[in-house]
Amino acid sequence: MSDLGEVEEDAVALAVDRQRVAGTLLRPEVPVPGFLFVRGWGGDQEDDLGDAEELARLGCVCFTFDLRGHADSDAEKERVTRQDGLDDVIAAYDYLAAQPGIDPTAIGVIGTS
Repeated sequence: MSDLGEVEEDAVALAVDRQRVAGTLLRPEVPVPGFLFVRGWGGDQEDDLGDAEELARLGCVCFTFDLRGHADSDAEKERVTRQDGLDDVIAAYDYLAAQPGIDPTAIGVIGTS
């Protein structure tokens, strides 16, 4: 892929089970595939923003986010369940798939822990 230049970056707040999940959407100026970055327990989206920006410059829409109980997202970390984390990932995926200019059949998921 070649560098497509400018990357648009937007702060996003998803509502999941009446709590806020903070995220960042990065996209180039043209329609492309997407990547969802899922950071493991204890990490936050700041760890993935550099890689997400590189992929966005190469022509992909990228969405990073903080699971509930992490960084800028709501909830007490000690009370967050595995189901809550799964619900957060599904909400983030659905948000990314619904973005204009993205091919919902071409979404990759990158998980790190």
